[in-house]
Amino acid sequence: MFVVERDLQQAVQRARERRRRKRPPGSGVFVNTPRQDGNQLVRGWEADVSYVINNDVTIGGSFGRVDSKYTYFGSTAPEAIGRSVNGISPENGSAYIKYSPSSGVLKGLYFNALVTYVSFHADAKRPSPATRSPSRPGTGKVTVTGHTDAWKLRLPSFTLWEFGVHYRLPRINAHWDQEVSLNLKNAFDKYYLKTSALRGDGRGILLSYQLTHGGSPRF
Repeated sequence: MFVVERDLQQAVQRARERRRRKRPPGSGVFVNTPRQDGNQLVRGWEADVSYVINNDVTIGGSFGRVDSKYTYFGSTAPEAIGRSVNGISPENGSAYIKYSPSSGVLKGLYFNALVTYVSFHADAKRPSPATRSPSRPGTGKVTVTGHTDAWKLRLPSFTLWEFGVHYRLPRINAHWDQEVSLNLKNAFDKYYLKTSALRGDGRGILLSYQLTHGGSPRF
């Protein structure tokens, strides 16, 4: 009984292998594997600048632009070709100022202010659905016969402010520095949507302690 069952299993396996060999590309027998991100062409640039006004004050900023387009989206959303990639902000920028007294009673303290800008961007959801006709046998191609304009929706831009106060505590020894910081994030409690289309964090206060090894010089 065991020999007969084993022979039957081997015969079924050989038959499956023969059927697979008889299915050449283009036969109309294929498996669609949707790719949720698609192929993308990304071009852009970024610039950073900083300037030391004096021993106590430093300012700086950065700005970048990204032009990201879908070049292929398979059978999941062929109509997405040429559209902006979801969840990618085309423009981002920030500016900061840092005040670090080098003498006087405030020595050891330093203050900073940071403003961040994120431009409008496509919704993080995948490209809007479209009406498709059935695939033609032997081609695996999908014909788009209609679509909505939901892909044109954009999440609004936003600007966030952050302020911080930091104090360098006395050095533990020649190799260990310590610092305590108090940061106010989203200082004006602005309502905004992140690039993921989820609601951003409201105003928050963060108290942190940092221990650094290396004996970095004091500024």
